[in-house]
Amino acid sequence: MQASCCCGQVRIELAGDPVFNGVCHCDNCRRRTGSAFGWSVYFAETALAEPETASAAYVFESASGRQERRFCPACGSTVYWRSAAFSGLVGVAGGCLATEDLGAPGVSATDSRRLAWVRLPENLQRWS
Repeated sequence: MQASCCCGQVRIELAGDPVFNGVCHCDNCRRRTGSAFGWSVYFAETALAEPETASAAYVFESASGRQERRFCPACGSTVYWRSAAFSGLVGVAGGCLATEDLGAPGVSATDSRRLAWVRLPENLQRWS
């Protein structure tokens, strides 16, 4: 699979299938996307081939530990990240995998913070 930013400058290649595909309603994901939730697709760290073009990094500490976001310095799109909360995995912004058929997310993380107007399928795993 291939993921890319809006302008196409930062592209990554991913080998293998996702470990999980989910949406998250935490404040961190909402701010990252500027939306009601973040859509994240997680792969094994070994699935990531580093991009040929240089991405920029934003590194910070959160309640769940260190997080490093990789984004395009030209258009600002967050493409992928590593988080202490998901050691051994790399998260990819679902929308950056725009040409891939990922199917519906299977997880709704921080579901207790989901906005009342957001409707999701009943069969999702719900993580508090």
